[in-house]
Amino acid sequence: MDNCVGCCHQGGPPGPLKYWNCIWDEKELGIERDFEIRGMEKRRLLRLRPDYKDEGGWFPTSRVEYMTIVAREVLRDGNAEIVGGFIRDWIIRGEVDIENGTPKDIDVRLWQNFGMKAFEKRCLSWGLKRDYSHGLFGFKTPTGEYFFIDYVFTDKGGGTNLTIDLDVNSFAVSADKGLHKRAYHQRPICKTYGNMKRKVAYLIENNPPDGMCEYMKKRVEKMEKRGWRVLRAPSLQKNCGCKN
Repeated sequence: MDNCVGCCHQGGPPGPLKYWNCIWDEKELGIERDFEIRGMEKRRLLRLRPDYKDEGGWFPTSRVEYMTIVAREVLRDGNAEIVGGFIRDWIIRGEVDIENGTPKDIDVRLWQNFGMKAFEKRCLSWGLKRDYSHGLFGFKTPTGEYFFIDYVFTDKGGGTNLTIDLDVNSFAVSADKGLHKRAYHQRPICKTYGNMKRKVAYLIENNPPDGMCEYMKKRVEKMEKRGWRVLRAPSLQKNCGCKN
């Protein structure tokens, strides 16, 4: 892969890791032009690479910078991927919403061989402290700001039938693949990216089973409270109302 078209690391990625794509060709999904992630979004994405070289003398100071370091240490293990709101709100949008606590946490899918103790040790070496006060896998920064890791152990890859509630929750970042779609594969990356930037979320499941209605309505309410426009939200209310 000496000539990797669309890769973030032209000339070869440093160290043993593979190339990460920053340009996607999705003509098979009806997208005529290639899509490229660039600018500060690309910079925030590459900071997650375990082999990323920080500027000389750089050290995290803000809460979100420490979260980025912890996400990087998750990926350093090689048996995990970052998913959910941290990618959506911070990596793509660059949003720090103090009022709503965004980004709130780091959602992680761990494979069975993930080294939890070694991961925790690496995080503490950055000056973080473990915080058990909320009953979660939490950290506090040297300035006392809190965040936590919301993780689940699962089989690597999880198959092709992963379900998600909103299109803007379909991105993942792993050490071997970089930014990729973990679900909703028929949706072009550029369209999901566009929705993230515009704070518009497409509700995939607007007619859930009886037992999931309240959960889905709370998920939509949570997104709307944070300023997101959720497409098909009215139809969710209608469909769930018919089941009462």
